[in-house]
Amino acid sequence: KNIRMKNVKMKEKIISDDTVNGSWVNHGSMVSDEIIGNAGFDWVLIDLKHGEGNDGIMYQQLQALESTDAT
Repeated sequence: KNIRMKNVKMKEKIISDDTVNGSWVNHGSMVSDEIIGNAGFDWVLIDLKHGEGNDGIMYQQLQALESTDAT
């Protein structure tokens, strides 16, 4: 999925006053991130400060989320 198209889609929802749903993740799990990304959330925030994640796993998490509709 194209990240630019994802951002445009979410921006259009915000402009039209639609509800935008998201989730914070702090578990450092690519599998869980992909599940959350496919669960219908508009955005996912990867929290590296308060959980099990780190810089090394973050890139893998971003790759897992790339195939979902979540920004």
